[in-house]
Amino acid sequence: MPFNDERAVINGIHQSLADDQGLIEVVSGTTDAKRNVIWSIVKTVSRTEGAQYGLTLHLAYPESVLQVQAFANETGITGMRDAQIYELARKRGRVDEQGRGWTRDPYDDDYRRGILMNLSEDDQFDDAFPDHPLSVIRRLAGMLIGYN
Repeated sequence: MPFNDERAVINGIHQSLADDQGLIEVVSGTTDAKRNVIWSIVKTVSRTEGAQYGLTLHLAYPESVLQVQAFANETGITGMRDAQIYELARKRGRVDEQGRGWTRDPYDDDYRRGILMNLSEDDQFDDAFPDHPLSVIRRLAGMLIGYN
């Protein structure tokens, strides 16, 4: 695992994404205990069941690497976060009437494959939607890093 090479991880994820998936984030760093860590979040979208957010986290130990995977699914009424942030972005001129500006790959403006990240998936909205599966996955990553 290239702990300090986010670009290599991003490129690998881009190459392996299916048409129903999109990259949300790749983050590397060190824990308070000075262990190297890198994680990624990928969403998978189902037409009938909403989005699933998958976390893959690698944490370096002196003689091994711990890999943790977790998944959080939208349940019940889906799309509330998207709808509210879309309307806010439209009112502020970040999204036009045709929806341009709503989605993009977070690392490559020319990447167009799959289900691109949308503005509502930015971490700045996690506190406003603490029970959204993406917010839950990010909190889990933070807890894993905080305890290691």
